[in-house]
Amino acid sequence: MHIRETLKTWIRFVFLIITLFFLCASILFSAKANPDLTYEWLTLEPISLFEFVSIILILPIAVLIFQKIQLPSTFTFILATTLSICIVFLSGYIPVGDQYLLLHYGHEINQGIRTSIEPLGYFAMYPQQIALLSLARFLIALFKDYALLAFGILNAIISNACLVWGGKWILDSYKQPRAQSFFNVLYLTCAPIFFYMPYFYGDILYVSIFLMGYACLLRSHKHLAALLIGISILTRANGWIFFCAVALDAFLRSKNKKWLIEIVGMYLIMRMLICSAYPELSLSKGIPASSYIAMGLQADGWYNAFTLQTYLEFAGNETMMKSYATEQIIGTLQYFLRFPKTGLYFYWRKFATQWLMPSGHVFQMVYAYAKPLVPSSMQQFLWHFTDAWMNIAQIMYGLGMALAGYRMGIKKAHADHDDVLLYILLGGVLFSLLWEAKARYVFPYIITSLPLIALGLSSISKQENNQGKEEYQ
Repeated sequence: MHIRETLKTWIRFVFLIITLFFLCASILFSAKANPDLTYEWLTLEPISLFEFVSIILILPIAVLIFQKIQLPSTFTFILATTLSICIVFLSGYIPVGDQYLLLHYGHEINQGIRTSIEPLGYFAMYPQQIALLSLARFLIALFKDYALLAFGILNAIISNACLVWGGKWILDSYKQPRAQSFFNVLYLTCAPIFFYMPYFYGDILYVSIFLMGYACLLRSHKHLAALLIGISILTRANGWIFFCAVALDAFLRSKNKKWLIEIVGMYLIMRMLICSAYPELSLSKGIPASSYIAMGLQADGWYNAFTLQTYLEFAGNETMMKSYATEQIIGTLQYFLRFPKTGLYFYWRKFATQWLMPSGHVFQMVYAYAKPLVPSSMQQFLWHFTDAWMNIAQIMYGLGMALAGYRMGIKKAHADHDDVLLYILLGGVLFSLLWEAKARYVFPYIITSLPLIALGLSSISKQENNQGKEEYQ
């Protein structure tokens, strides 16, 4: 028991160090997204004196405003859903990138054309997207040409409901009424959530379903929690990071672990049912995880087509791809050991370009929607405005995380509480350093951290009630 408590204390301390680093980096550097969709990476620039002064002035004012605003969860949900649906309609629901492929292949398979799941086909390469493919086929069968519009509206309703009330129920367990109001305001400032709703991908959907599942777990609805967390993993493979966070918390708190088996069982049953519609597809094949890790060590760590090239070069042979990827990984790590400064700079830049403004990449992914709708004279202004908005918001998120880390790691607040959200963020940091780098991949970890951020920011509120102060002390 003592070892588990010590380990939990050290993990909280590591969380504090990472959040302080994140906050300092957010203040000192400004991330800039590239409006050209053919270049996905972000650039880093030292923050200007004007931006620094603006942040110093805006942050205290923003926190003061947060203290004054009282937003009920129902109002937050209605406003967020209305805004999301408006963006769905404004987008013109024209598919781009991966969502175009998912909808195109879904339409083909509904017509009996299955080349996309034959050897070397799209889903033979990416079998983890089979759940989204099935969703695409279902929506196409029901709504025809309006399948993407239907997804956007459903995504707006389901995701906003799960995130708003999931966050509320999680914060209820901390017994911090002020934090709930902070959470609602923070949620409405996190604009990429709403801009990402039309994008037919699992990034927002899987994190919202998990957050609701975790909230149900805290309210002792374990069977429903197992179902929702299983769906989250099925929707996006990153859901396994969330599951590992829940499992780690259960281990460190010596909780009953039978319901963890129930989560895995739910996932396996649902996956088996979905995959039964694609007998020619083997989920054991496709591009191996080691290829993505190897790609994350190439060039600047961002997507560089390494996985696609090796898959085609070795004709989908998983053994050969794993062997080649392992050679690349070992070779790069040996080089970093010989030149540690190069290795440190590589990982610093890989971390910073993803975490300093993951929301910027989300805007980038949906910029194709806004571009035809916004006059050319306004496009540059809109881009710079969103960059500035999210850089300031990101610093506020960093401040909230650091304050939450200080309360938990130094003040030992909530010592007997679940640390699942904390473990998820740490898992997200580790994932971002190991995997192919994309800033939008780490955005879900910002969303799951919103309750923690609200908890941290509310701790400096003068309006905390006596119950909240006793809980912190």
